[in-house]
Amino acid sequence: MEPVKLSVELRTATGKNENHRLRAANRIPAVLYGKKQPSISLKLNPRDLIKTMDPEKKRNTYFLLDIEGKESVKAFIREVQFDTLTGAIKHVDFLRTEPTDMVPAMVAFRTTGRAEGVRLGGSLRTTMNQVPVLCPAAEVPAFIEQDVTAMNVGAVLRVENLKLPEHLQIRLSPRQALVIVSGAKDEKGPEEGAPAAAAAPAAAPAAAAKPAAKPAPKK
Repeated sequence: MEPVKLSVELRTATGKNENHRLRAANRIPAVLYGKKQPSISLKLNPRDLIKTMDPEKKRNTYFLLDIEGKESVKAFIREVQFDTLTGAIKHVDFLRTEPTDMVPAMVAFRTTGRAEGVRLGGSLRTTMNQVPVLCPAAEVPAFIEQDVTAMNVGAVLRVENLKLPEHLQIRLSPRQALVIVSGAKDEKGPEEGAPAAAAAPAAAPAAAAKPAAKPAPKK
């Protein structure tokens, strides 16, 4: 995939006060580093960054940074800092990255189809909505998708069951469960074969009736 062009500017002044002035002017600080080259301080319009991002890949977009029209550098977002109150982007770290460089990323995981076990009354649970991957910068997928139609009650889809392209690695244990199909809750009484509940102790026999009083002798 070809990188997406993003225009950025050089930043000469640094420090907290300068960063405040940048944000007041609708700009945010950024830095470009990597490949054993000197780091470069940059500034950019956060709205341009959001508009340029692939709508599905978002921060996994592969960029071509146009530095004031004088230099173009391929880069991948290494880190983004957000304002804890507003959620606005505060700072971005870009890493110089060639198309074939392996980069870590978080990729959406989703399922398609209706599992056979669900059709029979069971339920499907996805344990993770995103999975950590390692792949070439230019080939980070927007998502990883798995058809679960054939999964029956009791079936478990694990990382080792996924069919992935050779260049894509998931950074999880091969035994990590991603999708689980469980049976419906048992709405019956005790399971078959379970011992019956002990009978309630018999009620104590009624006390014997007192003998009737003898009639008083006649006078």
